[in-house]
Amino acid sequence: MSKTIFKKTRNVYLDQHKIFFKHNELFDRFYNYAVNPKNYCLNKNFFKGANILDAGCGNTGYFAKAMIDLGAEHVCCMDLGNKWKSELKKGLRNKGVALSKISFVSGSVTEIPLKSETMDFTACNGVLYHLPNKKLTSKALKELFRVTKFGGSTFVYLGVEKPGLIEKYISPTLRKAYLEEKNFKKLIDSGDLKVWQKNLENLANIFYKKDNFFSLKSIKKFLKLINSETLMFMQDCLQVPVNQSDKLDKKYSLKILKKIGAKNIRIPDDYYFKRTDIRRFFTPFHVTKKTNLLSKILYGEHLKFTFDKKK
Repeated sequence: MSKTIFKKTRNVYLDQHKIFFKHNELFDRFYNYAVNPKNYCLNKNFFKGANILDAGCGNTGYFAKAMIDLGAEHVCCMDLGNKWKSELKKGLRNKGVALSKISFVSGSVTEIPLKSETMDFTACNGVLYHLPNKKLTSKALKELFRVTKFGGSTFVYLGVEKPGLIEKYISPTLRKAYLEEKNFKKLIDSGDLKVWQKNLENLANIFYKKDNFFSLKSIKKFLKLINSETLMFMQDCLQVPVNQSDKLDKKYSLKILKKIGAKNIRIPDDYYFKRTDIRRFFTPFHVTKKTNLLSKILYGEHLKFTFDKKK
């Protein structure tokens, strides 16, 4: 069962990640996040001459480029199978990254094919909550920590603390609908922006005809905020077979991190992603969960941790 889930998840992201090298705005936004040391609670000097593992790298490329630009000596990109390698190599080459500084390794985060204490920095972003169960997530955390050098650090994105309405009700309902409603599933799987644009334009014309409070130009401009990035986000939420982020709460996370020997555990500040699609209206909710009532109701705390390995 686990192997089937691993394979399906990898295939889903192989297709989704192709969009990163096709849309510079999308790539640059994630790159700008990844290249900022503050988002790992580290300073820039930490990365100089470092050996880095991107565990569950996919074929987006932004993290590998960011690490090289921060001064890393070498980045090991690791993911399941081999299909992702050619896509990633081509994309990195087009972004001006010297492939001599990158290695491409087939492997799972639950059984990392590397020797112990070989990486100065080990990162695993957006992978652990897609594993089949908490047992495998715990195993993966042990593996990530095992390959990290003493004196090095590890960064992981785990689950959600106190899920809000989005994570607790809306996302699960849409995931259920994706599995049960054929037309909805077909629409999501196709990723065909033209279908969305055609139907949305039809709705815009009807809306303007019946209620011309807004100009037709303004309505169509707003609807353009549903774009390729929006479709990728929906596929990300709905197509993957497992999302156990609600189970990987702060209590679980801190317990397993302390158990494996993690030191100086810290949580980076929320980052304001400047999105290009309709989700830009939701970004303020993500970064104000501690101070805004509506934000607290809608979203839980997404748990990212950086921790050190010390003797």
